[in-house]
Amino acid sequence: MKLSPIQLLQSSVQQITVFSVDTEKPELSQPMLSTLDFQVLKEIQLNKQFWDDEPNAGTMKDRTYRVTLGIRTPEDKSFHQYRFEIVLTGVVVSMQEAFPQHSVEDMVFEYGLTLLFGIAREQLATTTARMSNGSCLLPTMNFMGEAAKPL
Repeated sequence: MKLSPIQLLQSSVQQITVFSVDTEKPELSQPMLSTLDFQVLKEIQLNKQFWDDEPNAGTMKDRTYRVTLGIRTPEDKSFHQYRFEIVLTGVVVSMQEAFPQHSVEDMVFEYGLTLLFGIAREQLATTTARMSNGSCLLPTMNFMGEAAKPL
């Protein structure tokens, strides 16, 4: 096993809202699994101030970012009898100064989103486990190829 060149230093849930959908209303209980049209927010910002109290941070400041991921169901749809909105942020750093085929920012964005999505899956499963419609688990998602800046 090898240490990943991208590390999640800190994460936090900014918002989590989950509603059970009334299964008596068929238009709200349609499964989304075939289309997965979640609404997604993805952001990245350089976060040099994370290292303000660390005198030996060096060039780590230039490779540390705040990544935000938000996922929600559209208001007129549900996912496994739930409507939800989850927003998470994380401080993500690249241990490497460069990558052969991608920018540091793109690598941090791609892997940061993937790590945050794992947290979102866990939060939704934990929250819904005690709700009347039962536990809901998001499918595994892939953020490979996400670019921090549009091409």
